[in-house]
Amino acid sequence: MRNLLVKTLILLPTLALPSIALAKHTSSFNYAYAQVERVSAVYKLVNVPQYNQPQLTCREQMVQRDSATPTVLGAIIGGAVGNAIGHNKTNKRIGTLAGVILGGAIGQDVARQQPSMVVRTQCTNRIPVVRQRQLTGYNVTYRYHGQHYTTFMHQHPGKKIKLKIQVTPAFMSSS
Repeated sequence: MRNLLVKTLILLPTLALPSIALAKHTSSFNYAYAQVERVSAVYKLVNVPQYNQPQLTCREQMVQRDSATPTVLGAIIGGAVGNAIGHNKTNKRIGTLAGVILGGAIGQDVARQQPSMVVRTQCTNRIPVVRQRQLTGYNVTYRYHGQHYTTFMHQHPGKKIKLKIQVTPAFMSSS
């Protein structure tokens, strides 16, 4: 019991020290007004889409016509003819295979003889964009106790600017 009492008496002052130190070093503030000397608007360039003015742009374009239809059709017809020519089961299989290969080759040759380029019209709908200056805020120069200061503000300050004056002690180290 006595040990507990001694420990409590020793610990109690050390727990109170941080709050005493904090109380000594708190800062306070007041408000004051300063005379605004110069205000300059700050702008940035932004892209603004013009959704109410879409532009339809069409152009004719030469494109290559690639179609496997003649080759496939030739292979099917050739396979059917080759199957019809064969007399027994083995000959029909060989005839079908040969007919597919020859018919496909003939179909591909026919496709090459036709014009491979065709004209297609391609249209796109485009939303025009206009670059505009957008106000972002103001660079404000003001005078307080004979000194000039500059800050950025999102709103125009008017003739006076409200300042928050904060006073904190300057700690000096003992050397």
